[in-house]
Amino acid sequence: MGVVVIGKLCHIAEYNHSERFWRLLTSVMPNWKEDKIAIFLQDNPNQRYTAKAIAEAITTRYPDDYAEKRANPRFETEPNRSPI
Repeated sequence: MGVVVIGKLCHIAEYNHSERFWRLLTSVMPNWKEDKIAIFLQDNPNQRYTAKAIAEAITTRYPDDYAEKRANPRFETEPNRSPI
């Protein structure tokens, strides 16, 4: 979750996922590449996602890491709220 907050702060200076954005994020948080959310966003540049869409993509990509969370009934019934 930390990379999301820091990434949002980086968007104050760079409002996209350009090379400049990733350099800025790296300068502030050198280990961001270990974060699954950051990996997903870097693999899908210039696209907008809801938080639920990101969660679904990550839990699908890393099923063993998130089996318990996918079993939570809220995962399927929680409505999409706001875009990221």
